[in-house]
Formats: sequence, C-alpha cells, structure tokens
Amino acid sequence: MVKRNQLHCFVYAHIGRGGRPTCIGYSTGASPMVPFTYRGVIIDNNYCDPGNWNNHGSLVEFKGRWYVFYHPSTHG
Repeated sequence: MVKRNQLHCFVYAHIGRGGRPTCIGYSTGASPMVPFTYRGVIIDNNYCDPGNWNNHGSLVEFKGRWYVFYHPSTHG
C-alpha cells in the first residue's frame, strides 16, 4: 500500500478474470482503515501461461514520478 497526496492505494493480485490472478489491480481509500473502492487493473496478464503467473507488484514514487514495478509471466 502507498499513499499519494491524501489517497491510499492498495495494489494486489486481481482475480477478476475467471477467478484467476491474471492481473494486478488496485483500490483506493481515504485511510488504510476504511473500505477501499475498486479502481481497476494496472497490468493485465490475461492469456499468459497459468503455470508462470507471477503478479506481485508495487507502486513507488521516484524523483516526482510514479512507477509500477512487477514481474510478469512473459519473457521466460
């Protein structure tokens, strides 16, 4: 979970495609203790080989820019 301005952003393995974790999704909330609102998919690994799924991800700010870090199941 990261905080940007006054918004908390939670990044997680998303199971919205047939109940399988093929995506990285995110939700936001005003604090880490309130219900979060689903906002969508950041990275979509749909149609990748299920034996290679690896949807661990995170967000980070570096020198004023935001980046998504993840390791997909592509490129071996």
